Amino acid sequence: MSNDEQTHIAFSRLVALADELVADNERQQIERHLASCPRCATDASWAQRVAGLIRQGSLEAPPAEATARVRALFRAWRRPPVRLVRARLHYDSATARRAAGLRSAQAPDRQVIYNADGFDLDLRITPLDGGWQVAGQVLGPDTAGFVVVDGALVAERVVLSELCEFVLPPLPDGAYTLTLRLGDLEVSAVDLVLPA
Repeated sequence: MSNDEQTHIAFSRLVALADELVADNERQQIERHLASCPRCATDASWAQRVAGLIRQGSLEAPPAEATARVRALFRAWRRPPVRLVRARLHYDSATARRAAGLRSAQAPDRQVIYNADGFDLDLRITPLDGGWQVAGQVLGPDTAGFVVVDGALVAERVVLSELCEFVLPPLPDGAYTLTLRLGDLEVSAVDLVLPA
């Protein structure tokens, strides 16, 4: 069997060998393998070297500038704090039609407006091929962001356009939760039931 075809020793076992944590019979098997496998022998040599440095306590601290760069990368990577706000239903044309006695009328368009922390979320819902097309616009201070829709069969994230508009993929009947993320503001628990 060539070296390319043979099975290699798991690196965790080579580390255990370097730390002297393997039984004698396993150590002998590993050493026989290392005699014929340059790849595993190189890995075992490296593990032995590191284990020896750790035992001596002679590991060097990284340069201060490298530590500072790594810390800066972690600070930049961390997600900024988020303010959570719950949206309030301001207007639903489906409810308004019922109040006006138009329960039997099939309106082609439904408008739903939510308010939250200085923003309005204006949704337009139209029937589409046995499902629903939901398009919307965030009204208020211009900001970049995205909308997430979650339901039993759908989970999508859609980025807002330059005009703070979005169009969700067609949705089947069901209950959905919309979450709006605008910078450090997260407007959550916008509950939407299709059809109304």
